[in-house]
Amino acid sequence: LVFVSEWADVSDFGARGKYSPTDFVPKAIYLKKKIVPVCVVWASLVETAGPPIDPLTLKYPKLSLSGGYPVHTRVQEVDHVASIGCLVTDGHTVYALTNQHVAGRPKEVLSSVLDGKSLKIGHSSNKQLGRLPFEKVYNGWPGENTYVNADVGLIEINDLRQWSPAIYGVGKLGPLEDLDVNNFTTNLIGCPVRAYGCASGRLFGRIAAFFYRYRAVGGFEYVADFLIGSRTD
Repeated sequence: LVFVSEWADVSDFGARGKYSPTDFVPKAIYLKKKIVPVCVVWASLVETAGPPIDPLTLKYPKLSLSGGYPVHTRVQEVDHVASIGCLVTDGHTVYALTNQHVAGRPKEVLSSVLDGKSLKIGHSSNKQLGRLPFEKVYNGWPGENTYVNADVGLIEINDLRQWSPAIYGVGKLGPLEDLDVNNFTTNLIGCPVRAYGCASGRLFGRIAAFFYRYRAVGGFEYVADFLIGSRTD
């Protein structure tokens, strides 16, 4: 995948064109004994941030908390709002799944709103996943100096009776999709996915690519396991 900020026709390249021929992105890259197809994606730059989220406009549950609803945290006297993913368990304790940068350091208290009342839902667990070496996550696959930012944080729930295992806007989850180097194939490309965010609402997409490199800093590269695209484009 090659992302470009501006779309150009073939006639725009060359001596009389707007761009140099060396700027043209080929349809394929030819290597020894193989050809790698190239997909060019027009993704215009977004240079302005959207309006700040008003917590009063978000949907909160009346009967039970669940994935998809907001979670509140306060860091350095600034309030933040994020989404709860789903419920997970280690066989003994049930946790609410969110991002590591949301959960924060272990023992940090997080809250939400239930039936119109602010409620401390639990505290951040010491079970977290941050930046992981690619070769450790995908054992046997090359990826020196490459990292996957798992960004997984867990909230140890105070009162499980206040929770539902369903996800608001999605419903009941199916079985876990167990992926590793033995079954991680291109058959997954095009697979439909869906989610629900407390600010974004329902999200529908499909897997467009694997291991998109979104950052390179100081000799280290960062890749995303999946690149999610639109179901219609």
